[in-house]
Amino acid sequence: MRFLPLGILLILFASCLDEPDCIITATNLVQVSLLRLDEDSARTVKFDRILALGTDTVFYENDSISSLSLPVNPGTAKTTFRFYYESQVDSLVVSYTRATKIISPTCGAFNYFQDLGVVSTSFAEVSVVNSQLSTSGAKNLTIKL
Repeated sequence: MRFLPLGILLILFASCLDEPDCIITATNLVQVSLLRLDEDSARTVKFDRILALGTDTVFYENDSISSLSLPVNPGTAKTTFRFYYESQVDSLVVSYTRATKIISPTCGAFNYFQDLGVVSTSFAEVSVVNSQLSTSGAKNLTIKL
């Protein structure tokens, strides 16, 4: 009889586990680290502006940064970025695939971007570190300049 309240509590808590956790890790942001060309240490660069071609949005206007987040276009399979900095202009074209995943009927569907790749670039060196875009904050690309 003294274990009855404990049993009831266990049944109540177990019923809470029937509902899925709606933890959303989907994002359309590419996380980029800027590194020095001659070594693997962070480099801070003052950008005049960064553009995603096909949009009117300006990113990091007059900002000095060593890491950045750039949005990919969810309606296409690749996005072109143009970087204006230190009297230079460089470009980066990234490709990716979009997969719609349903977590549960309660949570709904979300677009996940994966298979990130570099199609072309004018930077000295760009490396894909993680090909899955996620909200975890993991870097996707490193750019050496």
